[in-house]
This record gives sequence, structure tokens and C-alpha cells, in this order.
Amino acid sequence: IEELDIIDLENAIKVARQSDIRQVYQRIQRGSFNHLRSFAHALELVGQPYQPVKLSQGSFDNIVHSPMVPGF
Repeated sequence: IEELDIIDLENAIKVARQSDIRQVYQRIQRGSFNHLRSFAHALELVGQPYQPVKLSQGSFDNIVHSPMVPGF
């Protein structure tokens, strides 16, 4: 679900005309990045590497290898 949320929010950010709406979408997307990092890490801890389904491997790698983003 986080992968789909990230993709949907990326598309919404591209078409949003109001900067405040884009900012809200970006903040929600950062939360999805954090969730995806956490899920992937939890699976890794039990020996099950996470394989992205909707995101490209490159996009996934960029997300999980970047630091967690603090809240608003």
C-alpha cells in the first residue's frame, strides 16, 4: 500500500496548482517513505528482503537508503 500511496501522491504533486496543497501532499508522502523504510527494515530483520512491486528498484533504493524524515 505504501508504494501505491507514494506513486499516487507523486502524481498528485505534479498536477496540484496550489503550493499549500502540494506541501500537504509532500508531507503525507514523506510519511509513506518512512513507513516503507520501516516495513522493509522489519522484513530484513527476519531474513525476508523486501522486493518492490509498484516502485522501480531504483526509486525504492533511493527511499530506503535515505534517512527517516521527522514529522511536520
